[in-house]
Amino acid sequence: MKNTKVSTLLLSSLALLLSSCERPEGEGGKSAMEGQVYVVNDAGRVAQNANGEYYFVRDTLPAVAEDVYIIYGSDVNDFYGDKIKTDYRGRFRFDYLTSGTYIVYAYSSYASGEQKPEFRIEFLGHSGTTQVQDIYILSGKNVGQSAIYGTINATGNYNGPAIDARVYLCELGVLGPTEDVRTDGEGRYLFTRLTPGRSYRIWSESLTKKNGVSTAVSDTVYIEAPSTIVKAKDLTVGIY
Repeated sequence: MKNTKVSTLLLSSLALLLSSCERPEGEGGKSAMEGQVYVVNDAGRVAQNANGEYYFVRDTLPAVAEDVYIIYGSDVNDFYGDKIKTDYRGRFRFDYLTSGTYIVYAYSSYASGEQKPEFRIEFLGHSGTTQVQDIYILSGKNVGQSAIYGTINATGNYNGPAIDARVYLCELGVLGPTEDVRTDGEGRYLFTRLTPGRSYRIWSESLTKKNGVSTAVSDTVYIEAPSTIVKAKDLTVGIY
């Protein structure tokens, strides 16, 4: 009976000792994690592919001097334990970490002013260096925004693309401001950096040199989702 009590006490002490040796996630270990951050710049430039489809032109570069955060554990809602800046190559490294699960992240910056974290979750062993999956963050005045494009044609004294015609845009139901652009050599126009989830009115004006009266032709376009390019109805203006 006495030996049984001693054995139980020894086992309890051993379990307590082992549990005390298990360190939580954090500093003081022999592991490390490193990775690369890229910034995807979206300024609202639009191009056309071979199929005639429009797309946003985005430049991807190493994110230099970008803050990278680390959470000790697997809960994305926890406060970060440390942060560092990326080097001139966009790389980062956290050293002397214990074994466990970690979250690293950097922030995308949207045109609306909102910032969203881009998370990566990794498990670290008791030693060695773990490579984190590349982190891509968004930046630029067009991030989360959309665009509208279309064509203005002419009829009357001239039939064909309306070259250098002025096209106007305003948000439906809002008094100003009004944006305006000129059509290119094929009568095309483009409005960028538009907030999705809203309707916009687009119009151009017919030109009458005899009496100076202008008549507007218009279309209403609803932008449903962010980062989309929506085609407006082709408009025809009269030139007399």
